[in-house]
Amino acid sequence: MRLFFIPLLILISIKCFGDNSEKLIVYFEFDKYNLTKISQNAIDEKLQKSEYERILIKAYCDSFGNIEYNMSLSSRRANAIRNFLIDRNINESKIRIEYFGEKFPLNNNEDETARALNRRGEILNIQKIKLQLFKMILYS
Repeated sequence: MRLFFIPLLILISIKCFGDNSEKLIVYFEFDKYNLTKISQNAIDEKLQKSEYERILIKAYCDSFGNIEYNMSLSSRRANAIRNFLIDRNINESKIRIEYFGEKFPLNNNEDETARALNRRGEILNIQKIKLQLFKMILYS
C-alpha cells in the first residue's frame, strides 16, 4: 500500500505587485475543480482579516490530460474560486482570473506528490492595504 502526501492548502506571505500582499494557495483533487471545505474556510478566514483593492486568481493543472483539457480544467478551477469570492460579496470588477493548464509547474510532475502540488489555484493581492495602516495615513 502506497501512501501519498497531498497538501490541502498553504498560506504564503510574499511581496506581490510591489506592495505587502499575501498569496493563498489552494490545492485541487485530481481532475476536480470544486473547492474543498478546508479551502473555503481558508479563503473565508483570509477575507475576514484583510482589506483588498483587487484580487488576481491563477489556476494550474498537473501534466495528466491533453493541453486543451488541462486549459479547460484550469479555467474551471479559476472560475470556481472567482464564484466563491463573488458569493462572499466581493465585487466582481475587483477580480481577475488567469489560467495556465499545465504550464508553469512547480516541479517536474514525476510522482503523485509532485503532481498534487501542481494542481493549484493561487489567490493574489487579497490584502493590499491593512485598514490600520490606511487610518494612520488618513489621520496623520
